[in-house]
Amino acid sequence: MGCTGNGIWALEMASEQLNCKVIGLDLRPPAEQQGKPKNLNYQEADITETWPLESGSVDYIFQRNMGQSIQKDQWPHVLNEMLRVLRPGGTIELVEADLWHHNPGPVQRAFDEFYQQQCTELGLDFAFTEVIEKELDAIGFTELDQRTLDVPIGEWPQDSGKKRKKVYTSFLIDN
Repeated sequence: MGCTGNGIWALEMASEQLNCKVIGLDLRPPAEQQGKPKNLNYQEADITETWPLESGSVDYIFQRNMGQSIQKDQWPHVLNEMLRVLRPGGTIELVEADLWHHNPGPVQRAFDEFYQQQCTELGLDFAFTEVIEKELDAIGFTELDQRTLDVPIGEWPQDSGKKRKKVYTSFLIDN
């Protein structure tokens, strides 16, 4: 299960936060990056398994757009691993997009229905952004701060009820 992708976010954070150690986890960590700071390391890991990090050793965890990759039955383990490696007082930031479109037209609605069926067949939770807060609460996370961002798709009509959008939900969790 990948996490770091091309490593750009980790590279930017390590470059900006020179006093912090940045670790990127991925099945296939990125190839050697030119100008890679000394405080950046990539580790080969599958986030759906036990992470190669000590318990209580991480101050900040950032994860974005993994809802399309993490299967429904894997979320509890991934979230438990986040809680395990997070130090007391640490923060987790999850940024995930709804997998469906809000106020879609007929063609987009048909595509969303097709995509929902594909998610079911792949074991993904099409509506995980609507239930992840309950998952976080059940695992024992505290101080959840949820923010929702509307991202326009195409031109936005004057009537706000007819706006087509993609919704990103961000959880900032202080443990």
